[in-house]
Amino acid sequence: MKTMGHRAVGTLGLVTLLAGCPVTPPGSTTTAGGRGGGCATSGCVCSSSDFGCNCTCGGQPTTRPPPPPSGGSSSSSSSGGVASSDSGDGAVPVMVRENTFTTNNLYGVHGAGGVLVAVGQHGTIVRRKAGGWVADVSPTQEDLWAVSLSSASNGIAVGRNGVMLKLQDGVWALLPTHTTTSLNAVWTAPGGAAWAAGGTAGGDGVLLRYNGFTWWRVETPQPLPALYALTHAGGLDAWGAGANGAVVRLPVTGMVTVERVPQDTILDAWTDTVGNGFWVTLDGVILRLEAQQFSVETTGHPALLGVAGFQRVVAVGEAGTVLARIHGGWVTVPSGSSRNLWDVHVDEEDVAWVVGDHGEIYRLQ
Repeated sequence: MKTMGHRAVGTLGLVTLLAGCPVTPPGSTTTAGGRGGGCATSGCVCSSSDFGCNCTCGGQPTTRPPPPPSGGSSSSSSSGGVASSDSGDGAVPVMVRENTFTTNNLYGVHGAGGVLVAVGQHGTIVRRKAGGWVADVSPTQEDLWAVSLSSASNGIAVGRNGVMLKLQDGVWALLPTHTTTSLNAVWTAPGGAAWAAGGTAGGDGVLLRYNGFTWWRVETPQPLPALYALTHAGGLDAWGAGANGAVVRLPVTGMVTVERVPQDTILDAWTDTVGNGFWVTLDGVILRLEAQQFSVETTGHPALLGVAGFQRVVAVGEAGTVLARIHGGWVTVPSGSSRNLWDVHVDEEDVAWVVGDHGEIYRLQ
C-alpha cells in the first residue's frame, strides 16, 4: 500500500506472542541498562513462521546503549505527506531555554491541568507552575525514566530497578511493583487506569497494569521484548513498543498481542485519541501510524528519543536534535544544544516542552 508518498512498512495484523521473534536478532550486540539499545544498524528485519523466527540485520551491528553518545552532527530528511497534526502557521518554532536550577539529566516530561513535571537522574523531580520551575521532594535516588500525569496533582513516575512513584494531591510516594526490572514508560488513561512497561536491552520485557486500585504484572504466553514506549490506542487500550521494532497491543480485555515493523528499537510514540500518531526509533526514523498502517515519514537523523504532539508534533533526540512537523514535512529546529534531548510534551496551548541532559529544559513556541 502506498499513501501520499509514504512507503508502507507494516500492517497491524496483531500476531500473537506465540509466534513472536527473539528480542535480539542473531549477530547483533546489545548492552544492558537504561532506555534503548539493541541492534543499531541500517535496518533489522525479523519475520515469524511456523519454523521459528528469521532475522536479518543490514550492515555491521554495533552497540548503542543509552544514553546515546554525545556529540555528532544533526541531519535532516523529509518525505512529505499529509499530517493530521501540524504547526498551524507554517513557521519554524523558536527554542527558549528555561531555568531549572538542576544539572541532573532529565529523561521524562509530562503535563496536565496547567502543571508540568519533569523527572530524571538520581530521583530528580521538578515541577513548573506559576511560570517557574521548582524542585519536588522525591522519595527515591533511583533514576526516573518517565512520568505521566492524570491531573495537576495526580500522576505516576517510573524508573530504574522497578521504582514507581505515585503523585497524589501533590505529594510523591513510593509504590511497590514487585519487580527490579527497569520501568521505562508509563501511560495513565482517563478514569485512573494505567500501564507501565520496561525491560533492558537484550533482556525480557515487563508489563504492569493498574485498574485504579492496585497494580499487577501482566503475564503473557511468551516473554515480551524490552519495552520503551507506551501511548494511547483508543478508548482505554494502549500501545507498547520497544526492542527490534516490536509493537504491542495492550487491550483492557483480551490477549496482549505483538507485531514487528522492519525498524530498529522504537523509543517513543505519541498518538491522538483514536490511536493515530507518530513513533520514533533508535536509528533516527519517524514512523506514522494511521488506520493501523505504518509508513516511514523521514529517516537519516541521529537517534530519536522522544515525540509528542497536539496541533504541532515535535520529535527530539541525541546531540540536540529537534524536529517539528510543519505542513506535512519534518524540519530541523535549531536548538542551540549539543546535549541529548530525551523527551518532549506538547500542551493544550500547543507549546512544546523539551528536557535533556544536564538539566536542560526548552520551550518551543
